[in-house]
Order: sequence, then C-alpha cells, then structure tokens
Amino acid sequence: MWTAKWLMVNKGVMWTAKWLLVNKGVMWTAKWLLVNKGVMWTAKWPMVNKGVMWTAKWPMVNKGVMWTAKWPMVNKGVMWTAKWPMVNKGVMWTAKWPMVNKGVMWTAKWPMVNKGVMWTAKWPMVNKGVMWTAKWPMVNKGVTVRVTFYFPQLL
Repeated sequence: MWTAKWLMVNKGVMWTAKWLLVNKGVMWTAKWLLVNKGVMWTAKWPMVNKGVMWTAKWPMVNKGVMWTAKWPMVNKGVMWTAKWPMVNKGVMWTAKWPMVNKGVMWTAKWPMVNKGVMWTAKWPMVNKGVMWTAKWPMVNKGVTVRVTFYFPQLL
C-alpha cells in the first residue's frame, strides 16, 4: 500500500517513489546503490555481475546480454531501450504507450481493466494487493518497474 510519493509494502516489497526499495533481497534507491543476487552497481559507476563489469555508457555481455545506456538489451528474452518498448515474459510497453501483461492492457493516460480492476493514470489501483498510481507502474512477481525508475539518469 502506498501513495505516489510515500511508502508501500506489497509482499515484502517496501519503497517510496524516490527512495529505498527492497524486494526479495533487492535493495536500491533511484540514483544510488542496487544489489540484486550479488549484483552491485550505482547509476554512473561500474557493475560486476558474475565477473561482468561495465559502466553506464558502454556495452556489457552477461549470458548473451548486450547493451549500452541508450541502446537495446536482451537478457532472457528481455529487450528494451530507455525510451522504447520492452518485453519480459510477455510484458510489453513503452513509457508512453500501452502494455500487455497477462491480459492487462493500458496506456499511461487511459483506464485499464484487469480482473475487474479499473483505473486511470492519475489514480491508484489495487490488483492482487498491488496498489500504485500512474506515475510508477509496477508489476509485482519479479517487480518490473518503468525503466525510468531503474535508470533515471539514462533517459
């Protein structure tokens, strides 16, 4: 449960819009350190993931994962760029366009229906205990957040 600028907890997920998030051992802030399964980095500095090191502006390869800060990446079928669509387990969206995730379809400014849940982009939604507002669309069960939330400095 949260509001746009304040704290939420959903299945052990705790964060605020600009501050700390913890989800299944994943801890980060929007501009600071992230740790996810031994992966440590900051927004502008190098990262090491299973011996893979990079910086925000250069490409990385990790199990066939290749990207730079402004170009597409593929990781286990996940493809995106900072401003273009991404696919992750059938989830497709861009920052301003519609997304589909398990039959969930919406755009940033229009209503959505998912299992009887309807909202518009400026109001909160609850779906399986997930509550959010339109500026931070999140999908829990692996927590897929807007790319702008993960990498605000890349846009």
